[in-house]
Amino acid sequence: MPIASMNIASQALEAIESAQRQLGEAVGCLADLSTRAVCVADATDWRTDAAQLFHADADAWRRDVATLSGAVDDARDEVGRLRSRIEAHVWRYGV
Repeated sequence: MPIASMNIASQALEAIESAQRQLGEAVGCLADLSTRAVCVADATDWRTDAAQLFHADADAWRRDVATLSGAVDDARDEVGRLRSRIEAHVWRYGV
């Protein structure tokens, strides 16, 4: 494989690895946010209408964050599959 092609492939794989790592960190942050939303909602005094509305909003937000976390996790998996395809292509064709 020519040196230039090796460098391009190496840079692409490094970028993909970085993206996977950052997506993994994002999943962890979203999980933490979801947990915090539950804690904040649980700490609220539920005797007022405003508190009950806040609880409902916080719970909806928690569900949205959990859904987003799954989407980010799926993206991380897709990046992993892309990395495998690039590595296979490099090994097969030397490009």
